[in-house]
Order: sequence, then structure tokens, then C-alpha cells
Amino acid sequence: MEKQPFITFSLNGSRYGIDALCVEEIFFLPELTPVTEMAREFAGVLNLRGNIIPVIDLECRLGYAAQEYQISDSVIVLHSEDIKMGLIVNEVHEVEMIEESQISTKLSQRRLKRTLGKALGKSFLSQSMHSCLRGLVQVDQHIIMILKAQTLIEPVETEELTDIEGILEEEEPSENDQPHTLGRPLFCPHTSEKEREIFRSRAKNLRDSLAHEDLKGLMPIAVIGLNGEYFGIDLELVREFTPIERVTPIPCCPNHIVGNINLRGEIVTLVNIGSILNVKNDRVPLRAVVISTEDLVVGVVVDEVFDVIYLSKSQIKPIPTAVHVVDEEYLRGTVAYQEKMLGLLDLKKVLHQSDLKVNEEN
Repeated sequence: MEKQPFITFSLNGSRYGIDALCVEEIFFLPELTPVTEMAREFAGVLNLRGNIIPVIDLECRLGYAAQEYQISDSVIVLHSEDIKMGLIVNEVHEVEMIEESQISTKLSQRRLKRTLGKALGKSFLSQSMHSCLRGLVQVDQHIIMILKAQTLIEPVETEELTDIEGILEEEEPSENDQPHTLGRPLFCPHTSEKEREIFRSRAKNLRDSLAHEDLKGLMPIAVIGLNGEYFGIDLELVREFTPIERVTPIPCCPNHIVGNINLRGEIVTLVNIGSILNVKNDRVPLRAVVISTEDLVVGVVVDEVFDVIYLSKSQIKPIPTAVHVVDEEYLRGTVAYQEKMLGLLDLKKVLHQSDLKVNEEN
């Protein structure tokens, strides 16, 4: 059975997953505009490049008490037909490839309580949680609760947003205005002024950036980790992400050829690109990104798959002279990501180096 991609994330210490095909984009939590007329589960609305997006406090949506928002929180934007909605989560993890048969869906309420007791740290399963839960799956040491994307989106009624744009236009602050002076609640009132400024800056960037650009021109990028360094690879080259369970060594091959894996009957060679990138990595490989480019299918070993982001050409900056970890020949540029600098790899150039080819004559 074919595997499907799921975005995994943490919320209040628990691990969740949602169909990646329903996810439009992911970004760090910005300042939201609270709207008192909306239901309690709505944290507010967001101006996303001219589109007004309702954002839900997922903890409330699942029937539990809301938590204080943090600078490190993220928003996952879901889409269904012409509806978009954001979910506030604590931390977004890697994309997991999961077969439908792996998801346990036929669980009694008693078994759900027992199974989720440790994962959720709660003594009960709320009715809202039960209606949103598609099933459970074990991935490595984590129990992941797979949520129904469509059920999460269903509560959003378009008529609830009828007057939101008018409210935002009336209350659009000037640079010197403070939100609490505008007759509406203050977003994250218990955070410091410095943190509120970060929230505001994120909101402004999401509202203003790319406003006049063709969104179809955005580049989807998978963010991977190699020995503590962050790299971005073109998602269009990625066929799938997969855990590495059993590797068959290949005789008479250079050190960067890790071996072969059996991927649902297809033999895929694993390559450690660290030797080309000058990134030393002696860790046991646990994950691979399967790359398909022209006539080449290969698995690139990575430490983690952190994120999927969308970039415009204007966001890509020249390589700073201080960057010396990776040969500039294999970088297309750099992008600021969280508090680090993300190097965009020219993966085609890396993989087509003669040094990375398997010596089939030996």
C-alpha cells in the first residue's frame, strides 16, 4: 500500500499528525487580531498577503484549556476548496510517510483513554478530540494522533467572516498606535514588549511581503538538518521521506555510499553528501530523502526533516563571505530561517558529481 505524507507537530507535549496534502504553508506565530464576536476556539484572524484567515487555538478546538502563546509557536495553514484556516501549534516536526494500514482507527473509548493517557497526560478524551481524531500510529518512540483535516475546517462558516475585513480596515493601526488603544483585546497581553514587537513584525511581513508577486512562482523547499547545519532542497525533486530501517552494504564502494535499502521492492542507494558539502557527519543514518532527478533515483541521508517552506526569489540572498562550511559551488544562495542561515543546495549539481557515483566495475 502506498504511503501518504503527514505533517507532524507537537501541542502541549503531545504529538499529532495531519494530511500534508491539506497543508498550504507553515510559519511562526504572528500577531493576530482578536475578534470577540467569534467562538472561543478562534484565537483571531490574520491578514495573509491580503487574504483574511481565521486562526484557531487547536488546544481549545480539541476541547482542552488554552495555553499561553509563545514566540516559538507556529501556524499551520490548512485549505479545503475555497476555505483557509490556521492552526496554532507548539512545534512542527518532520514529514512522516505513513501507510493507511498503519493507522489504528477501530479503538474503543476505553482503549483510547488507556492508550492516550500517557501521550496526552489527560485523564479523559474530550468529545471534540474524539470527533477530530482519525486514528493513532506508532512512529519510532512516538504515538502520533492523526487528526481529520476536514473536520477541523468544518466549523469555519464563511458568514462569520463577513464583517471581519471591515473591522480590520477600521482598526488598522498606524506605526505609533498600540493595539490596546483601538478598542479591541490585546494579543498575548502577558508577553514582554520585545516579544510583542516580534509578533507584530511577523504579522507585517506576512501582510506585506509577496503582496504584488505571483504566488504561483513560490518555490517549495524542504528544510533538512546535517550535523547541526540547516539546508534547503527543492521539494520538486523529493519523491518521499523515509526512515532507514535496514541497510545492505555495497562492496568496493567509497565511504559516501552508505548502502542499499529496499523501498517497497525498489532498491535505492543511500548517499551521504557530507563529503561533498564538507559537513562531517559520523551519526548513524536514521532518515533519508528519496530524490528523483532525470534518470537518477537516490536516497540522501539526513539527520532530520524539519519543515516545508515556500520562498520567493526576492527572499534568496547572496552567500555571505563569512560562510565557509559549504563550497559555494553547491549553494544557490542563503535564506534566513529561524535564528540560523539556511543554505539552499543545488542538489542536482551535488548528486551528479563523479565522486558520488557507485563504482560498478569493482
